[in-house]
Amino acid sequence: MMSLLLKLHIFTSFIFILLMLYKLILLFSNKEKLATFLSKNRAYNTVIDSLMLLSGIIALFFSPALKESWFIVKIILFMILLPLAIIGFKKQKPLLVVISFIGFVYLYGISETKSPVFRSARSMLKKQIQQDIEVSDPIAEGKKIYTLTCQRCHGEDGNMGVYGAKKLSESKLSDAEKMKLISEGKGVMPNYSFMPEENVKAVVDYVNTLK
Repeated sequence: MMSLLLKLHIFTSFIFILLMLYKLILLFSNKEKLATFLSKNRAYNTVIDSLMLLSGIIALFFSPALKESWFIVKIILFMILLPLAIIGFKKQKPLLVVISFIGFVYLYGISETKSPVFRSARSMLKKQIQQDIEVSDPIAEGKKIYTLTCQRCHGEDGNMGVYGAKKLSESKLSDAEKMKLISEGKGVMPNYSFMPEENVKAVVDYVNTLK
């Protein structure tokens, strides 16, 4: 369910940006055509805007990223940019619309990289694991990796269940199935295919202690 909700939010956000770009082009090239487009497609625009907002708001309440800097920046900027865009189109102020459009593209980039400066969280995580994790004590090292990659959704005890994450203490999967799931991902859960097999096995060994 949460996976579908996030996909809906990403899809509607992308459509929102494309529609905004089209309206921005019309604002510069043909204001009469823009007025006609807005009038004839008011219902469709309302549906897209509503789905984007509702899916985003619902996801917000279940997000494990509430206290992360990129997420806070995203929320603050969104609250500024949305009324800016509305005023810009209503008053036909190209500068306001351009600023808000660039801002929304920036927000999309933040959401994809989970970083205000577009430093991929995935690449940073990969680098941190490669530099800091050495599998000498599988349980201890597995816990370190779990804290970095899994705890935000599964929780410290494995049962937090954010974004529909399964309760690890109740898992019936074999070790091989768990390793496959970690490596390939599923639904909202990203894949960690960049992790060496020994790191993945260390995570599984630690997860098994949570039962």
